[in-house]
Amino acid sequence: MEAFEPKSSFYDASELNLLPEYSVYKRGLNELFQIDFSTLSIQDLGHRIMDKLVLLHNLYRKFDINELANTKFYRVRSNIQDKDLHKLSSYSYPKAGLCAKNQRANLSNTTVFYCGDAAWGAILESRPSINSILYLSIWNVKPHRELKASICLSREMSLNNPLNFMAKEIHKFTEEHLKIYNNDKVEQLKLMHEFIPVLINNDKPPYYLSSWLCYQILNENECDFLIYPSSVNEEYNNFAVNPEVVDAFFELEKIIKFKVTGDGVGSVKLRNGNIGEVVNNRVVYRPYDNSDDNFIDSILK
Repeated sequence: MEAFEPKSSFYDASELNLLPEYSVYKRGLNELFQIDFSTLSIQDLGHRIMDKLVLLHNLYRKFDINELANTKFYRVRSNIQDKDLHKLSSYSYPKAGLCAKNQRANLSNTTVFYCGDAAWGAILESRPSINSILYLSIWNVKPHRELKASICLSREMSLNNPLNFMAKEIHKFTEEHLKIYNNDKVEQLKLMHEFIPVLINNDKPPYYLSSWLCYQILNENECDFLIYPSSVNEEYNNFAVNPEVVDAFFELEKIIKFKVTGDGVGSVKLRNGNIGEVVNNRVVYRPYDNSDDNFIDSILK
Protein backbone atom coordinates (compact mmCIF):
# COMPACT_ATOMS: atom_id res chain seq x y z
CA MET A 1 0.00 0.00 0.00
CA GLU A 2 1.78 3.09 -1.23
CA ALA A 3 1.39 6.75 -0.32
CA PHE A 4 -1.87 8.20 -1.51
CA GLU A 5 -4.03 11.28 -1.66
CA PRO A 6 -6.41 10.83 1.29
CA LYS A 7 -10.10 10.73 0.57
CA SER A 8 -12.81 11.08 3.17
CA SER A 9 -16.30 12.40 3.78
CA PHE A 10 -17.13 15.08 6.29
CA TYR A 11 -19.71 15.83 8.90
CA ASP A 12 -21.60 19.01 8.16
CA ALA A 13 -21.93 21.93 10.58
CA SER A 14 -25.31 20.81 11.91
CA GLU A 15 -23.89 17.38 12.82
CA LEU A 16 -20.82 18.85 14.49
CA ASN A 17 -23.00 21.15 16.56
CA LEU A 18 -24.52 18.07 18.21
CA LEU A 19 -21.23 17.34 19.95
CA PRO A 20 -21.07 18.52 23.59
CA GLU A 21 -18.25 20.41 25.25
CA TYR A 22 -14.95 18.48 25.20
CA SER A 23 -14.81 17.36 28.84
CA VAL A 24 -18.45 16.26 28.77
CA TYR A 25 -17.87 14.31 25.58
CA LYS A 26 -14.74 12.61 26.92
CA ARG A 27 -16.55 11.58 30.09
CA GLY A 28 -19.43 10.16 28.06
CA LEU A 29 -17.11 8.08 25.87
CA ASN A 30 -15.38 6.61 28.91
CA GLU A 31 -18.77 5.74 30.42
CA LEU A 32 -19.43 3.39 27.51
CA PHE A 33 -17.13 0.82 29.12
CA GLN A 34 -19.19 0.92 32.33
CA ILE A 35 -22.65 0.27 30.85
CA ASP A 36 -24.24 -3.16 31.27
CA PHE A 37 -25.45 -4.02 27.77
CA SER A 38 -26.33 -7.64 28.55
CA THR A 39 -30.08 -7.11 28.95
CA LEU A 40 -30.56 -4.66 26.09
CA SER A 41 -32.04 -5.35 22.68
CA ILE A 42 -29.90 -4.49 19.67
CA GLN A 43 -32.01 -1.37 19.12
CA ASP A 44 -31.69 -0.19 22.72
CA LEU A 45 -27.99 -1.03 22.75
CA GLY A 46 -27.51 1.15 19.69
CA HIS A 47 -29.38 4.03 21.31
CA ARG A 48 -27.21 3.84 24.42
CA ILE A 49 -24.00 3.79 22.39
CA MET A 50 -24.98 6.68 20.13
CA ASP A 51 -26.20 8.68 23.12
CA LYS A 52 -22.54 8.84 24.20
CA LEU A 53 -20.82 8.67 20.82
CA VAL A 54 -23.21 11.18 19.15
CA LEU A 55 -21.70 10.74 15.67
CA LEU A 56 -20.73 7.54 13.90
CA HIS A 57 -17.06 7.14 12.98
CA ASN A 58 -16.67 8.31 9.39
CA LEU A 59 -13.01 8.18 8.40
CA TYR A 60 -12.71 6.30 5.18
CA ARG A 61 -10.41 5.90 2.23
CA LYS A 62 -11.15 4.81 -1.34
CA PHE A 63 -8.67 2.51 -3.08
CA ASP A 64 -8.40 2.62 -6.86
CA ILE A 65 -8.58 -0.62 -8.80
CA ASN A 66 -4.83 -1.25 -8.95
CA GLU A 67 -3.80 -0.01 -5.50
CA LEU A 68 -4.27 -3.38 -3.80
CA ALA A 69 -2.87 -5.43 -6.68
CA ASN A 70 0.30 -6.41 -4.81
CA THR A 71 -1.29 -6.75 -1.38
CA LYS A 72 -1.78 -10.18 0.17
CA PHE A 73 -4.30 -10.92 2.88
CA TYR A 74 -3.85 -13.69 5.41
CA ARG A 75 -6.50 -15.72 7.21
CA VAL A 76 -6.14 -18.57 9.71
CA ARG A 77 -8.58 -21.31 10.54
CA SER A 78 -7.75 -23.71 13.36
CA ASN A 79 -8.52 -27.41 13.75
CA ILE A 80 -10.92 -27.74 10.82
CA GLN A 81 -9.93 -31.29 9.95
CA ASP A 82 -13.61 -32.30 10.07
CA LYS A 83 -14.40 -29.92 7.18
CA ASP A 84 -14.10 -30.69 3.49
CA LEU A 85 -10.59 -29.35 3.05
CA HIS A 86 -10.89 -29.46 -0.72
CA LYS A 87 -13.63 -26.79 -0.77
CA LEU A 88 -12.55 -23.16 -1.12
CA SER A 89 -15.40 -22.17 1.20
CA SER A 90 -13.79 -24.07 4.09
CA TYR A 91 -11.16 -21.32 4.29
CA SER A 92 -13.45 -18.34 3.73
CA TYR A 93 -16.04 -16.59 5.91
CA PRO A 94 -18.63 -18.69 7.80
CA LYS A 95 -22.29 -18.58 6.87
CA ALA A 96 -24.22 -15.98 8.87
CA GLY A 97 -26.46 -18.64 10.39
CA LEU A 98 -23.44 -20.29 12.00
CA CYS A 99 -22.35 -17.08 13.75
CA ALA A 100 -24.31 -17.51 16.95
CA LYS A 101 -22.20 -15.07 18.98
CA ASN A 102 -20.92 -11.55 18.54
CA GLN A 103 -17.31 -11.28 17.42
CA ARG A 104 -15.06 -8.26 17.49
CA ALA A 105 -16.31 -6.85 14.18
CA ASN A 106 -19.61 -8.63 13.52
CA LEU A 107 -22.92 -9.04 15.30
CA SER A 108 -24.36 -12.48 15.92
CA ASN A 109 -26.15 -13.91 12.87
CA THR A 110 -24.07 -11.73 10.56
CA THR A 111 -20.73 -12.56 8.99
CA VAL A 112 -17.56 -10.89 7.76
CA PHE A 113 -14.31 -12.20 6.33
CA TYR A 114 -11.62 -11.69 8.96
CA CYS A 115 -8.05 -11.43 7.72
CA GLY A 116 -4.80 -9.61 8.38
CA ASP A 117 -2.07 -7.78 6.51
CA ALA A 118 0.66 -10.13 7.78
CA ALA A 119 0.90 -13.89 8.15
CA TRP A 120 2.26 -13.68 11.69
CA GLY A 121 -0.49 -11.26 12.63
CA ALA A 122 -3.17 -13.66 11.41
CA ILE A 123 -1.52 -16.57 13.23
CA LEU A 124 -1.27 -14.69 16.53
CA GLU A 125 -4.84 -13.36 16.23
CA SER A 126 -6.06 -16.97 16.12
CA ARG A 127 -4.55 -17.40 19.60
CA PRO A 128 -3.25 -20.88 18.83
CA SER A 129 -2.60 -23.49 21.48
CA ILE A 130 0.12 -26.14 21.43
CA ASN A 131 -0.71 -29.05 19.09
CA SER A 132 -3.32 -27.00 17.22
CA ILE A 133 -3.45 -27.48 13.47
CA LEU A 134 -3.50 -24.15 11.64
CA TYR A 135 -4.55 -23.56 8.05
CA LEU A 136 -3.00 -20.29 6.90
CA SER A 137 -4.66 -19.14 3.69
CA ILE A 138 -3.13 -16.48 1.45
CA TRP A 139 -5.51 -14.34 -0.60
CA ASN A 140 -5.13 -11.82 -3.42
CA VAL A 141 -7.67 -9.15 -4.29
CA LYS A 142 -8.49 -8.20 -7.89
CA PRO A 143 -11.28 -5.63 -7.80
CA HIS A 144 -13.17 -4.39 -10.83
CA ARG A 145 -14.08 -1.12 -9.10
CA GLU A 146 -12.67 1.10 -6.40
CA LEU A 147 -13.03 -0.21 -2.86
CA LYS A 148 -14.08 1.86 0.13
CA ALA A 149 -12.43 1.15 3.48
CA SER A 150 -13.31 2.52 6.89
CA ILE A 151 -10.06 3.47 8.63
CA CYS A 152 -10.28 2.72 12.36
CA LEU A 153 -6.61 3.35 13.13
CA SER A 154 -4.99 5.69 15.63
CA ARG A 155 -2.63 8.47 14.60
CA GLU A 156 -0.49 7.30 17.54
CA MET A 157 -0.03 3.76 16.22
CA SER A 158 3.40 2.13 16.19
CA LEU A 159 5.96 3.58 13.81
CA ASN A 160 6.70 -0.02 12.81
CA ASN A 161 3.14 -0.54 11.62
CA PRO A 162 3.02 -0.45 7.78
CA LEU A 163 -0.18 1.62 7.83
CA ASN A 164 1.18 4.28 10.18
CA PHE A 165 1.49 6.74 7.28
CA MET A 166 -2.11 6.11 6.23
CA ALA A 167 -3.48 6.75 9.70
CA LYS A 168 -1.56 9.99 10.10
CA GLU A 169 -2.40 11.34 6.65
CA ILE A 170 -6.11 10.62 6.79
CA HIS A 171 -6.46 12.07 10.31
CA LYS A 172 -4.62 15.22 9.27
CA PHE A 173 -6.52 15.55 6.00
CA THR A 174 -9.90 15.15 7.65
CA GLU A 175 -9.23 17.50 10.55
CA GLU A 176 -7.96 20.29 8.30
CA HIS A 177 -11.15 20.14 6.28
CA LEU A 178 -13.36 19.89 9.36
CA LYS A 179 -12.10 23.29 10.48
CA ILE A 180 -14.01 24.75 7.54
CA TYR A 181 -17.27 23.84 9.24
CA ASN A 182 -16.71 24.30 12.95
CA ASN A 183 -13.28 24.83 14.41
CA ASP A 184 -14.64 24.52 17.96
CA LYS A 185 -15.52 20.85 17.50
CA VAL A 186 -12.35 19.55 15.86
CA GLU A 187 -10.91 18.40 19.20
CA GLN A 188 -14.04 16.37 19.92
CA LEU A 189 -13.75 14.69 16.51
CA LYS A 190 -10.08 13.93 17.14
CA LEU A 191 -11.05 12.40 20.47
CA MET A 192 -13.71 10.23 18.86
CA HIS A 193 -11.48 9.09 16.01
CA GLU A 194 -8.81 8.06 18.54
CA PHE A 195 -11.36 6.42 20.83
CA ILE A 196 -12.84 4.06 18.22
CA PRO A 197 -9.67 1.99 17.56
CA VAL A 198 -9.09 1.74 21.31
CA LEU A 199 -12.66 0.53 21.79
CA ILE A 200 -12.38 -2.07 19.03
CA ASN A 201 -9.01 -3.23 20.32
CA ASN A 202 -9.94 -3.43 24.01
CA ASP A 203 -13.48 -4.77 23.89
CA LYS A 204 -13.96 -8.21 25.43
CA PRO A 205 -16.40 -11.05 24.75
CA PRO A 206 -19.32 -10.88 24.16
CA TYR A 207 -18.19 -7.75 22.25
CA TYR A 208 -21.35 -5.69 22.75
CA LEU A 209 -19.64 -2.43 21.83
CA SER A 210 -17.25 -3.33 19.03
CA SER A 211 -19.60 -5.73 17.21
CA TRP A 212 -22.39 -3.15 17.03
CA LEU A 213 -20.09 -0.28 16.06
CA CYS A 214 -18.23 -2.21 13.37
CA TYR A 215 -21.50 -3.43 11.89
CA GLN A 216 -22.82 0.14 11.75
CA ILE A 217 -19.58 1.57 10.37
CA LEU A 218 -19.44 -1.02 7.59
CA ASN A 219 -23.09 -0.82 6.63
CA GLU A 220 -24.20 2.74 7.37
CA ASN A 221 -21.11 4.12 5.64
CA GLU A 222 -21.46 1.54 2.83
CA CYS A 223 -17.87 0.37 3.19
CA ASP A 224 -16.35 -2.69 1.56
CA PHE A 225 -14.02 -3.40 4.44
CA LEU A 226 -12.89 -2.06 7.76
CA ILE A 227 -9.28 -1.72 8.92
CA TYR A 228 -8.61 -1.85 12.65
CA PRO A 229 -5.57 -2.55 14.85
CA SER A 230 -4.47 -6.01 15.86
CA SER A 231 -5.32 -6.82 19.46
CA VAL A 232 -2.17 -8.93 19.91
CA ASN A 233 0.63 -6.94 18.25
CA GLU A 234 0.72 -3.23 17.44
CA GLU A 235 2.72 -3.82 14.26
CA TYR A 236 -0.15 -5.65 12.53
CA ASN A 237 -3.61 -4.72 11.28
CA ASN A 238 -6.85 -6.61 10.86
CA PHE A 239 -9.48 -6.39 8.15
CA ALA A 240 -13.19 -7.18 8.35
CA VAL A 241 -14.35 -7.58 4.75
CA ASN A 242 -17.90 -7.58 3.42
CA PRO A 243 -18.65 -11.15 2.22
CA GLU A 244 -19.96 -9.90 -1.13
CA VAL A 245 -16.60 -8.25 -1.75
CA VAL A 246 -14.79 -11.49 -0.97
CA ASP A 247 -17.01 -13.44 -3.37
CA ALA A 248 -16.50 -10.89 -6.14
CA PHE A 249 -12.85 -9.92 -5.84
CA PHE A 250 -10.82 -12.18 -3.53
CA GLU A 251 -8.86 -15.14 -4.89
CA LEU A 252 -7.37 -17.90 -2.77
CA GLU A 253 -3.71 -18.38 -3.73
CA LYS A 254 -2.35 -21.00 -1.37
CA ILE A 255 -2.82 -22.69 1.99
CA ILE A 256 -0.07 -23.69 4.39
CA LYS A 257 -0.90 -26.28 7.02
CA PHE A 258 1.06 -25.88 10.25
CA LYS A 259 1.19 -27.65 13.57
CA VAL A 260 1.85 -25.51 16.64
CA THR A 261 4.72 -27.09 18.54
CA GLY A 262 5.43 -24.49 21.19
CA ASP A 263 4.97 -20.91 22.22
CA GLY A 264 7.14 -17.98 23.08
CA VAL A 265 6.85 -14.33 23.95
CA GLY A 266 4.55 -12.84 21.34
CA SER A 267 5.04 -15.69 18.89
CA VAL A 268 4.52 -19.38 18.34
CA LYS A 269 6.72 -22.20 17.10
CA LEU A 270 5.42 -23.91 14.00
CA ARG A 271 6.14 -27.12 12.16
CA ASN A 272 5.40 -27.14 8.46
CA GLY A 273 2.83 -29.55 7.12
CA ASN A 274 1.18 -29.84 3.73
CA ILE A 275 0.71 -27.16 1.08
CA GLY A 276 -2.70 -26.58 -0.45
CA GLU A 277 -2.95 -25.18 -3.99
CA VAL A 278 -6.02 -24.24 -6.01
CA VAL A 279 -6.64 -26.47 -9.03
CA ASN A 280 -9.91 -26.13 -10.96
CA ASN A 281 -11.62 -24.38 -8.04
CA ARG A 282 -10.63 -27.12 -5.61
CA VAL A 283 -7.87 -27.22 -3.01
CA VAL A 284 -5.36 -29.98 -3.69
CA TYR A 285 -2.81 -30.76 -0.98
CA ARG A 286 0.73 -31.96 -1.53
CA PRO A 287 3.61 -32.66 0.87
CA TYR A 288 5.78 -29.75 1.94
CA ASP A 289 9.25 -29.81 0.38
CA ASN A 290 12.36 -27.65 0.38
CA SER A 291 11.18 -25.70 -2.65
CA ASP A 292 8.56 -24.08 -0.40
CA ASP A 293 11.15 -22.63 1.98
CA ASN A 294 11.61 -19.30 0.21
CA PHE A 295 7.88 -18.62 -0.01
CA ILE A 296 7.23 -19.51 3.62
CA ASP A 297 10.24 -17.53 4.79
CA SER A 298 9.02 -14.50 2.81
CA ILE A 299 5.62 -14.40 4.50
CA LEU A 300 6.85 -15.29 8.00
CA LYS A 301 9.77 -12.87 8.04
